Amino acid sequence: MSRIPSDQQQPLDSATWARLVPPPTDIVSIQDLTLLPIGIDAWGRPGKPQPVTASVRISLAQPFESAASEDVVDESTVHYGVLAKRIAGAVAAKNGDVGGMLGLLEVLLEACCQCVSRPLCVQAVEVEATWLKASLLGDGVHGWLKRGFGNTGNICLGLGVKGVRVPCLIGVNANERTMKQLAIASVAIDGVAGMSAMDGGGEVEQILVKTIEESSFETLESLVTVVVARIIEFFVIRTTPGATVRLKVEKPTAIPSAQAPLIEISRVAASENSLVRLMLGDWGNKVPDRVPFPLQGRLDEWMEERLGRLSTTGKIP
Repeated sequence: MSRIPSDQQQPLDSATWARLVPPPTDIVSIQDLTLLPIGIDAWGRPGKPQPVTASVRISLAQPFESAASEDVVDESTVHYGVLAKRIAGAVAAKNGDVGGMLGLLEVLLEACCQCVSRPLCVQAVEVEATWLKASLLGDGVHGWLKRGFGNTGNICLGLGVKGVRVPCLIGVNANERTMKQLAIASVAIDGVAGMSAMDGGGEVEQILVKTIEESSFETLESLVTVVVARIIEFFVIRTTPGATVRLKVEKPTAIPSAQAPLIEISRVAASENSLVRLMLGDWGNKVPDRVPFPLQGRLDEWMEERLGRLSTTGKIP
């Protein structure tokens, strides 16, 4: 019941998945269950124990009427205490070696499905895992897996990095051109199809950080556009073409009376996209080279060394 369908060529992005899965009547969830699986650390080293918070959400197609009326935990609902123990037990049974981000998400999905007494009552299962120490400058690397059941077997798979803090020169005002200020960025790659991409959080963060810290834009609009372009160029095209990249960047100190102004954009890395065609043209109509991870030195200098110039989609003033 829990395995990812093999006949779905391109997993859906979250917005499309939500439109196709009917809304649930009732939901049982667990938020931020602490686990300690083995995975890739912030320096890209495999086999390192990592603190993880896991969240699961089971959407039911029918109300848990008998549980409510009889005031008991019966087969109309899901016993969240049993579910938490099953998740922890599944990770422990593998000695923490769950197989990276995707492997952990599948463990979570399997545990949810095993705790459902009446499978036909399940509308959808959504699981998320945040590897808290897998990001050097952010709040963590997270992945999510959503699967619909019943008439829809659609899945949604994604990867992101949360709350990455990077000092940079950004702003239109004279004072903002004199010193760097903090930008806080969160990126999500939605609709991942390439399974290897799910352990690429460190690579994504590196592209994000180096692009921001090497820049000197006046507007957030220019900054986010170039950052997304580089993530598509140097990660998405190679690992999961067709995925959607969403980026949000905040400037916490820009407006003293507000928590932060922010800009958020979304771009699809489809092969017919003019941006993607331009990128491929820069690299002689082949997949762009992989940026070394970790990369010693500046990203813009690495690009000039590989291409003899900056790519047209990733120029920084």
